[in-house]
Amino acid sequence: MTARMVRLLGAAACAVLSAQSAWSADAGNPAERRNWFETPFDQAVAGSPGCPRPEGPLITLAEMRQQAHGRIERGTSCWLAKKCEDSNVYRRDPEIQQRVLQAIRRDAGFAQSNVWVTTERRYVTLQGCVGSVETKSRLLARIRTVEGVEQVFDQLIVGTAGTPRWTVDPAWPGR
Repeated sequence: MTARMVRLLGAAACAVLSAQSAWSADAGNPAERRNWFETPFDQAVAGSPGCPRPEGPLITLAEMRQQAHGRIERGTSCWLAKKCEDSNVYRRDPEIQQRVLQAIRRDAGFAQSNVWVTTERRYVTLQGCVGSVETKSRLLARIRTVEGVEQVFDQLIVGTAGTPRWTVDPAWPGR
C-alpha cells in the first residue's frame, strides 16, 4: 500500500467518524428535512412572480445516512482516477455556484426569470421559470460555459402555468 493510499484511507476514516458523531449529536427529529451536506442552493434571479419555489436539497437523516457512503466513494474514486484534484469532489461546489450565480445575474436577459441553482459535485441543476424557449436555451448554453461546470440539468419551465419539474417547497404560499 502506497503512502498516498494510506493518507486517503485515513482521510476517509476521519470523514466517516466525523459524520457519525454529527449524526448522533444532531439526530433531533428523524422526519426533519435539512441540507445535511450543505449543498449550495440559491435563487439567482427573482423576476417572475408566481413561479413555485423549489424545496432545495433537503433530505431526512435516514436519507443522509444512505447517501453518505456514496458521496465519499465518488470522491475517492474520482481522486484515485486522477480526475479530481483531491478526494473531495464536492469541495469546489461553493465557488462554482458563485460563478454560476454571477453569470446569470450579469445578463439582463435573465432578469425577468425566476431561477434557482443547485451545485453538487460540479453538476448544476437549474430550476424555475423563464419567459421563453429562447431564454431557456440561452441560459442553459451560458451555464455550460461556466468554469468548473461539468454538466447542467434542466428543470426549467417556460412561464409559470406549467407543472414544476421539481419538488415545490411546502412553505411556498402559492401551494
